[in-house]
Amino acid sequence: MTEKVVLPKEVAEQLVDLRKHHISNATILSSSYNGEFDGSIYADLGDYVCGPNFDNFLAALVNGYEVEKSPEDKLREYYEWAEKSRQKFADSEDFTRADARLDGLLSALDILGIKVEGINAK
Repeated sequence: MTEKVVLPKEVAEQLVDLRKHHISNATILSSSYNGEFDGSIYADLGDYVCGPNFDNFLAALVNGYEVEKSPEDKLREYYEWAEKSRQKFADSEDFTRADARLDGLLSALDILGIKVEGINAK
């Protein structure tokens, strides 16, 4: 089974928009290379295709793709994992380590003044 490519969020959103307008893969590629997306709302996609990611983009068109997780999504996943670890080890010595992970993450977010839905924002 072929693995799906991970595309940056902006590139994936622009690709979805072009496909909503029934733009073919061939037109997307040629428009990117001809500079037709330069300075447009599709500039991120054009830059991605014309850069070192050309083969990745082709694989995404052929095999499908996933959207890259945002930093907030990555933090949320880590927080959920750390919370589960903390609950799992509640009655063992590993509880302190799991608790420290959560405390460290929450402290870092507080110091940086960052609020993330599902972690420290409701």
